[in-house]
Amino acid sequence: MALNDQEPPVYLAAGIVQQLAGRFDAALATFARAYALNPDYHLAYNSAAFTYEKMGQLEKAQATYELAIQALFRELSLQADAPDAPEVQEADPFGELWIEYTRQANQRFFKTVMQDGKKMLQVDTTYFSYLPRLFSVLISSPHYPLYLRNRAKVLNGLGRSEEAASLEGEAAHFE
Repeated sequence: MALNDQEPPVYLAAGIVQQLAGRFDAALATFARAYALNPDYHLAYNSAAFTYEKMGQLEKAQATYELAIQALFRELSLQADAPDAPEVQEADPFGELWIEYTRQANQRFFKTVMQDGKKMLQVDTTYFSYLPRLFSVLISSPHYPLYLRNRAKVLNGLGRSEEAASLEGEAAHFE
């Protein structure tokens, strides 16, 4: 780490070693350094969530798995915006959650406006043509169903089985 202290994967690897050695607090601090360097480094959030799970802190694990999914979608959005993004797959989008994560990761498509004294959400029409591009990137990533299943496992442990079943259902569509 002294040779390369600006690369999140270095901190991820060190954190995993600390986690395996049972040094959970040190691992969490190391993972935090990784996502401080890159807030979209979803692998560090996932590893931190797993560490919380091992510590028996299921609420923190669940919240951190959610951060992993959000970071993943911010990264996937960048990939979908790239000129060399994969071509749109010939498949109908499925599931529901991915669209909500897409919306959260791409606030540029939305703005709140006042209309007749009420707040209204205005959607840029290009958002609807963007969804298939992001979907193409999403189905080529193995992380989304894994993170959903990780989060579902923790939610089951917290007694939130209905929410967990929803996540499992979404994950099944992507595998």
